[in-house]
Amino acid sequence: MDDINPDAIERVEILKGAAAATLYGTQASAGVIQIFTKQGSFTKPKFSLEVEQATINYPDVYKLNAGFAHNDAQLANMRTAFNDPGIQLYQVVEKPFVKNLFTTGYGQSYSLGVSGGGSGVTYFANTRYQNTNGPFGAEPADFFGKDPGIGEDKLNRAQFSATLGIVPSNKLNIRLSSNYSRIRQETIDNNNNIYGVISLAMFGKPERVVPPNALGQGNALGNAAFSTVREATYQETTDATDHATASLSTSYKLTNEIALDGTFGIDYVSQRSTNLNPFGNNVDAFVTNLTEGYLGIGKREHTEWTVDVKGSWNRNFTSTISSSFVAGLQGFITNETYSGGFANTFPGPGIEVLQGGATRTSDSFFSEVVQAGYFFQEQLGYRDYVYLTGGVRFDANSAFGSNFSTVSYPKASISFVPSQAFNMSSTPVSTLRLRAAIGQSGQQPGAFDKFTTFVPFTSTDGAGLSPGNLGNQDLKPEVATEWELGFEAGLFNDRLGLEFTYWDKTIRDALVSRAYAPSGGFYRRQLDNIGELTAHGLDLEANFRLLKKENLSVEVFANGAFLREEITDLGGAPALKTGGSYPRYRNFLEIGFAPAAFLGAKLNTSAEYAIDLNNDRKPETREALLAYFGQARDPGAFFPLVVDEDGDGNILDHYLGKPTPDWQGAFGLNVGFMKRFRLASLFEYKAGEYFVHNLTDEFRRFHAVIGRNTRRAAELEAILINPASTADQRLAAADEWARKHAGLSPYDGLNAVEKADFIRWRELSLTYDIPQGIFSRFGVSNASLTVAGRNLVLISGYSGVDPETNAIGRGTGGGLDTNFLTGTEAFGLPIPRQFVFTLRTGF
Repeated sequence: MDDINPDAIERVEILKGAAAATLYGTQASAGVIQIFTKQGSFTKPKFSLEVEQATINYPDVYKLNAGFAHNDAQLANMRTAFNDPGIQLYQVVEKPFVKNLFTTGYGQSYSLGVSGGGSGVTYFANTRYQNTNGPFGAEPADFFGKDPGIGEDKLNRAQFSATLGIVPSNKLNIRLSSNYSRIRQETIDNNNNIYGVISLAMFGKPERVVPPNALGQGNALGNAAFSTVREATYQETTDATDHATASLSTSYKLTNEIALDGTFGIDYVSQRSTNLNPFGNNVDAFVTNLTEGYLGIGKREHTEWTVDVKGSWNRNFTSTISSSFVAGLQGFITNETYSGGFANTFPGPGIEVLQGGATRTSDSFFSEVVQAGYFFQEQLGYRDYVYLTGGVRFDANSAFGSNFSTVSYPKASISFVPSQAFNMSSTPVSTLRLRAAIGQSGQQPGAFDKFTTFVPFTSTDGAGLSPGNLGNQDLKPEVATEWELGFEAGLFNDRLGLEFTYWDKTIRDALVSRAYAPSGGFYRRQLDNIGELTAHGLDLEANFRLLKKENLSVEVFANGAFLREEITDLGGAPALKTGGSYPRYRNFLEIGFAPAAFLGAKLNTSAEYAIDLNNDRKPETREALLAYFGQARDPGAFFPLVVDEDGDGNILDHYLGKPTPDWQGAFGLNVGFMKRFRLASLFEYKAGEYFVHNLTDEFRRFHAVIGRNTRRAAELEAILINPASTADQRLAAADEWARKHAGLSPYDGLNAVEKADFIRWRELSLTYDIPQGIFSRFGVSNASLTVAGRNLVLISGYSGVDPETNAIGRGTGGGLDTNFLTGTEAFGLPIPRQFVFTLRTGF
């Protein structure tokens, strides 16, 4: 949706539930979003102009970098680096290393539109330019006066959309639509990346800060591994994306009852991604990886051709019975190509092309998926208050295995409107509609999942092939069957609106990536239809017009959605883990739990002390612990006391929570006052059994080299290694360390999966409608000013950066990580806070 100018959107409709999405076929199991853009009208040209200016900053949520001098050499260095002769051994010092890298960003947007028409033709056109820069803003002052690199945080976007409507006759309607978006984005490396600017800043430790030497080489933010932050700023990551769509829609009325509609379209995306680290990026003589530069370039092209043709027949058979029949077909051809290259070790500065690297590699791929389907639907109505609907969709897809041809998705629904059937004027009920539905939809496999493939490789002995994908000619789409019950009601002359839906879904033949015996030669996971997932939930919504007077109106609203999911079958396959062999990510697909449930180590909270001296998972006596802590101990010298509840020897299989909340929704109000002012406020929330894996702080609290740099972790470490501490002090510190700070391998997930319920004040805006007479002499027919704040306040007990960030982004395709590596915060950025000023005019 980012590629469409918001000012060009007429409305957005969301079809939820399998019954509503059935006619959209094999890729509609998650629902359907329909975006309708604006059209012209038979009027003189009307222009609209919107100007937006914004400030952007990150909330102050990053924990300060804490550390202390372990010895006299570090003490002398800290006193010099921070110009503070009062610092003492084992005294914890805090510095805002991360916060100092950010400033206030600036954003601007300009949108111009025109609409009109005449003589059988209507038109609408709109263009927009958007630019943001910041809030990342590393400066020389952050690095003892030494210049940072070329990495920036900025976005440039240009958009254009146009719609031309042609009405040759009262029977024929033609619509031509197009949309183009051009984006140029540059960002710093971030998230769970050992060479990311933000992650390295979080790794920084005050005791390791080194001022620059005569050559300008230093360690301004106290990095102990990988790279200095200043060296990381020399990385440049850019994306250049061009996205164009075009469509032709026609509608022809054969008779007053029969009509034909057709839509033909193309969607094309070209994306070029570049990652550059120039020659000589080791400006602090610290980083050792690819110091002679590297360049990676990848280009992806995605083309989708669509056709949608349908015929409809609407007729009143009697004065009380009506019929609406529709039949049609849809087709999609999706092509995707990728080509890329990587080069490193350049001969000198300024060489920034692939041919200049001493070592070069390249890769490419191409895929094509063809899907075709046809559908029928009949709706019968009785006296405008009872409606019965039945339909079916048949699909064929090139991704299906050769042993499976087509799939059918039936649907049925009933709707009854008592407020139309009966006189309810004596009751509080103004309008009432009852509904029930059942239907199916699906999700297709990937383009190559059915094929047995081999992967090419090169070696000193020449080129060759190795086993790739095992292949499965029995692959078919997973099928979701969903039923729902609900109602919509208006009470007290529609002052109060209520909506309720209960739904229940079962996904059978779920596509699961399973492992097969490597003795067959194929060690990669293979997709198979072996899973089953059940889910049910509630959707609630209420709108209440509290007050409506000439100079004052108040409306409040609230909505909520309840969700409960469970994996009931994996076809005998073991639990599936995200992140491959990387042990830090703890999302699993496991029978009996919600998808992406967190599994990991769990503390023994029943013991007096959560400390294990010999890793036998048995409690220690106080006497033994006092004897052990009679001398200085490093926090890594002892173990947390963990449990093995099922006795299978695996301490990492304990349920720690799930990343999907039981409840989520929004509430707010809209107020109109003094005729020309409008106030709007929106809050969003997530609550219930809702957890987030705070991997950021798991590292920062526990890791001996790049962590132990939050205040409390540093304080506990100082107590434990300080020779002046008593045994009792060390024991208390060690117990707190085990209960709140221990983690990472071999105790991944321990003390790190947190309750993450929150309420976020998403937006507050005030709009003033300027009197028409002020600008009428300039031809302005309407104008308004809006001041808004977005993402203003986060109320949560979660201790990390932001519960809504994630280690990776979501994609549209399949794959374990793409769909289930969620609720994991790993060195990311919080949702930025914005203050926006907007001027809108019409003329």
